[in-house]
Amino acid sequence: MVKGRTDQQQQHSRTASQQWSYEGATAADNWGKLCTEFAQCSLGRQQSPIDIDATVLPTASQQIAIDLCYQPAPLCMRNDGRMLIAACNDNAGFMTANKQRYRLVQFHFHLPSEHCVRAQSYAMEIHLVHENSAKQLAVVAVLVRQGPAHVAIAQLFKQLPNRTAHEGPTLLFDVGSLLPQQRGYFAYQGSLTTPPCTQGVQWYVMMQPITADQQQLDSLLQAMGGRINSRPLQPLNGRTVWRCLP
Repeated sequence: MVKGRTDQQQQHSRTASQQWSYEGATAADNWGKLCTEFAQCSLGRQQSPIDIDATVLPTASQQIAIDLCYQPAPLCMRNDGRMLIAACNDNAGFMTANKQRYRLVQFHFHLPSEHCVRAQSYAMEIHLVHENSAKQLAVVAVLVRQGPAHVAIAQLFKQLPNRTAHEGPTLLFDVGSLLPQQRGYFAYQGSLTTPPCTQGVQWYVMMQPITADQQQLDSLLQAMGGRINSRPLQPLNGRTVWRCLP
């Protein structure tokens, strides 16, 4: 008997990984059925995003305190047809959490927000994705409500790549300029919010949202071809969400 997957199975897996989306037959409700690698999207018990009930959360100790350290570095925005992603070089910054150092590897945008706070959704959400030496992930989520224009978002959205251009110009950018002034956050164990929905991701959702005006939100929506890109809320399944004050 031949071990491993057949060529047909491997081709199906590659096709599924390329074709998942946020609408139709390949939308979030069906991700777990597209290929075996995506099974956690349906079967996982610690999935993200979640609705955070901020009224009943325990206050965390210093054991899960985080320290964020970013600085200006070159980046290039890329449009993969599902979201806008900014890949960061080694000099963009890092975070420390539980005595672990995580390097910022990329950040991207979801419209509308994926996480909710007391069932309230936000206009947009930014995910700052970090990785440590063991390839473990920690994500800082910044919620964005509609309001005054944001200077840093304006810099990023000045020349957004559309789905035809794929890649925008390189610019010097300080990711720290996307953080709110108050650094309180909610912390919990979850997963990637896109296939393969890998679990074991440490999430830090900033309590205070930043703002973006309607023109900035419309620019992002236009770059995404008029399509939203947010995964529906997932069950908490008994997980603890910590409230971490600034």
